[in-house]
Amino acid sequence: MPIFIVRYSEIGLKGPRKRSEMERRLMKNITAALSDSPDIRIWRERGRIFLEVPDTIKHFVFEALGTVFGIKSFSECTVVSFSTADDLINVARGHFATFTESRRFAVRATRTGHHDFTSIDIERRLGEALLPGSLGVDLEKPDFTARLDIRERKAYLYDSIFKGAGGFPLGTQGRMVSLVSGGIDSPVAAWMMMKRGCIQDIVFCSLAPPIDTFEFLNSVEPLISRWSHGSDLTIHIFDGSPMIEAMAHGNGFVHANVGFKKFLYELAGIVNTRIGGYGIVTGESVGQVSSQTAENLSALSMAVRIPIYRPLIGFDKEEIVDLSRRIGTFPETSLGEFCSIFSGNPSISIKPEDLQQDEVPENLMHEIVQSEITVRKADFGAYLENIRKSLIHDESSMDGALIVDLRSEEKYRSWHPDGSIHVPLAEVTSLPDKYGKDRTYLFYCSKGLMSAYAASRLRSMGINTVYTDEGKLKKMIAEKKTSIMNK
Repeated sequence: MPIFIVRYSEIGLKGPRKRSEMERRLMKNITAALSDSPDIRIWRERGRIFLEVPDTIKHFVFEALGTVFGIKSFSECTVVSFSTADDLINVARGHFATFTESRRFAVRATRTGHHDFTSIDIERRLGEALLPGSLGVDLEKPDFTARLDIRERKAYLYDSIFKGAGGFPLGTQGRMVSLVSGGIDSPVAAWMMMKRGCIQDIVFCSLAPPIDTFEFLNSVEPLISRWSHGSDLTIHIFDGSPMIEAMAHGNGFVHANVGFKKFLYELAGIVNTRIGGYGIVTGESVGQVSSQTAENLSALSMAVRIPIYRPLIGFDKEEIVDLSRRIGTFPETSLGEFCSIFSGNPSISIKPEDLQQDEVPENLMHEIVQSEITVRKADFGAYLENIRKSLIHDESSMDGALIVDLRSEEKYRSWHPDGSIHVPLAEVTSLPDKYGKDRTYLFYCSKGLMSAYAASRLRSMGINTVYTDEGKLKKMIAEKKTSIMNK
């Protein structure tokens, strides 16, 4: 059966008691990552964790170990026993000789236990034994590296080192609440705190249920299926559409872009208190959007009096995008962030006392809190599939649809499709009575979130709707014209 040697870094800096606790948690998470296979044997020994697995799951181990937080690196190895240094050199030469033939090589050895030789002795003697047939030793840029991890009278032989996720084992640093949208930044922030060992309960405020909920679920799916091994992560989904309804009718925030964010903090704070969490995690980066100026972030932190963790605070957008692609959370589609609705007249420099004007009415807050849906990790896949099925629509129904423009009047006058109408968001629900309940309505806006909200409102009334954004609609119209011309 294949054997893997697993290495960690920061765990080794802890005292004996804490290190032992973290090692046990890491072993638990590794076992969970491998689907709790009964045929796995896992043990720890002097700063290393060893894993023996059946051949049938060997291919899966490489991917699984790479997504377990706390692992610095790992290698598949061959275990040999020896009595003397001569025995070890002979066995290692037989194992590595075919790999060093006609190649430049190096030998690297580590040693734990009591021996009458040093690691350098083994490196030198094995190098001499492998020299015939090779192209010589190259310690800087070898074609092949023979590696040995010597432990008492056993040696683990390997040549490749695979990088792990690093950090601390998930579950060793308590629990927090991550505010996550369907965008790029917040899932990355949640991942970074998971890397530091903190289990994340994820809070999402849906503005256009179930449309934006589907995009949100897709964005966090990698966090759940790939990165949360060994944790009981829970998702909390709130229906925030009543907030949009209130703002559409003039009952909004004084400082819309920051006031809404304060509301989100308070919503996450309710969950944080309930679960006994240590604070809220956000995807904010200084200066990235109007609500994230240093002044606004300072005012928000002081206004809510809840510990706020911002792991992306010094990242630029390209760095965040690169990391989101690497960990698998980069969204293939996006309706945009909430700021596309709440940034008509953004505030960029406010004081904590300014936010005192932006209090959500108690009855509205109660309504939103009561709308909470909790999704356990074990139920995530089924819940996502149910949402997906609810959004399936017949593309042919778009023919003859009434196109509704939700952008500003200025943008509507600048460009709009022939036959489209311009309607303020507050008047969306009156459309069926005015234009008919048996037709399809195609909503579009600049980014997509506002049109998704409008579509969700009419769908809840039993009306057939389609939604898109300005760019996609222009492309759709151009393709239709090309198709007609080619006929």
